[in-house]
Amino acid sequence: MNPVKLCGKAGVTIYASTGRAGYGVPDRMSSLHFYKAYPGSQIILRDVRYLFNVATYSLEVNPKYIYTYDYEPECSWTTYNGDLNGNTYRQENYVFEQECYFRLCFKRTDGGAFTSEDEGRFEMIVDFEQGEASFSDKPFFREEACKTAASLLEQAAADAVMLAVVTDSHYTVNGTWDDTASNIAMVHNMAAFHGIVHLGDLTDGMLPAELTRDYAEMVMQDLIANQVPLYVVPGNHDSNYFMGNPEPFEVKAQADIYLSYTDRYTVREGKLPNYYFDYPESKLRCFVLHSFDYREDVRYGYAEETLDWLSQSLQCTETGYSILLFSHVPPLANLHYWSNEIRNGEALISLLEDYQRESSNEILGLVHGHNHADAVDLERDFPIISIGCSKLEYFTDKKPKGSYTPPRQRGTVSQDLWDAVRITPSQSRIDLIRFGAGEDRIVYRDLNGVWRATSPNTGGARDSD
Repeated sequence: MNPVKLCGKAGVTIYASTGRAGYGVPDRMSSLHFYKAYPGSQIILRDVRYLFNVATYSLEVNPKYIYTYDYEPECSWTTYNGDLNGNTYRQENYVFEQECYFRLCFKRTDGGAFTSEDEGRFEMIVDFEQGEASFSDKPFFREEACKTAASLLEQAAADAVMLAVVTDSHYTVNGTWDDTASNIAMVHNMAAFHGIVHLGDLTDGMLPAELTRDYAEMVMQDLIANQVPLYVVPGNHDSNYFMGNPEPFEVKAQADIYLSYTDRYTVREGKLPNYYFDYPESKLRCFVLHSFDYREDVRYGYAEETLDWLSQSLQCTETGYSILLFSHVPPLANLHYWSNEIRNGEALISLLEDYQRESSNEILGLVHGHNHADAVDLERDFPIISIGCSKLEYFTDKKPKGSYTPPRQRGTVSQDLWDAVRITPSQSRIDLIRFGAGEDRIVYRDLNGVWRATSPNTGGARDSD
């Protein structure tokens, strides 16, 4: 048995009808987190001044969360078993007979209201001893990892920079993030990434701030376990504003949360989460741009402060460097389904194109997430590259024209989606090697100086002529 620390919140109940949390109920205290139990796991009450109730949730996933635009309100891809009611409060041990998730709801034997003192003693009130997990081998992921690593290493030039780039994970309980994290680690162990970039939307951003922080931290911990630099590009959902959430994160909080493992490797000035990082041996500078502010009338886009900082930082970039930019949101409205305007988007592109014309340094491209679809746009002076979502999702509506959404299926290699990216500044080339659903893509400048892209079976990429 493995002891697992539990925590909870005073004034919160678990509704018997839905299994969801309810707030403002003084005589109840419940766990907000979902905990995993295996057969033989048990809950042991240590304080007889309380009674506890157990709500369990099966591993069955409602397909609407995969195949339609829909978000589970508590970010949990589970199905409530309907086993909690007013008559099931207990003090005797609770033993789990099958694998499931669970939450606990407490009441006091004196019928009184719960206090912050009760909440602080949660882990002393009850123990959870977790049984052993059953191992489920997924050979299709190992085969894909071998292929991805081999492609990444094949004919890699001396100046090649290799990054794992993942975006829009939208962490959910009983989702697929654990497999994604495992797959990134598997490829890294075979091919040694120089760093990992998460292009944003680590979570759905629709939960109490405490839970969103915990889930985001879980995602980042999984990535820093690879012991290479992690670069997070905060997305719109990372503001924790979604679905009218009353506990959004302001800009400083976003920087504190999402750049906590990034600042040591980067150069950042000002309050916004804009920064850059260098690979001096390859003469490559990568910029990360903050692209969403829920407080603005035009929420998607770039602050004047961001453009000023970028302009100054570009001017200070050493001659001979290549430039690559990362943003969560695409910079132009025609590349974006959700709005008709990107704040300062055209100004950003003009700034970069002017720099490209006036400087000997080359802009290799701007890479973004957010659209949950693949695309390469070659209409401007540099490529704009979209990467699909690692979240298990498949529907073709609500996507920009010309983009491509590959089919996905749980329990197959197409469940996962992220890119092993090889950047070769000396060749003006970016190889995006796909792990999982979708195809590899190559974006390069030809001998005539024209940007081109090859990507079989994707409608979003094309030759620039």
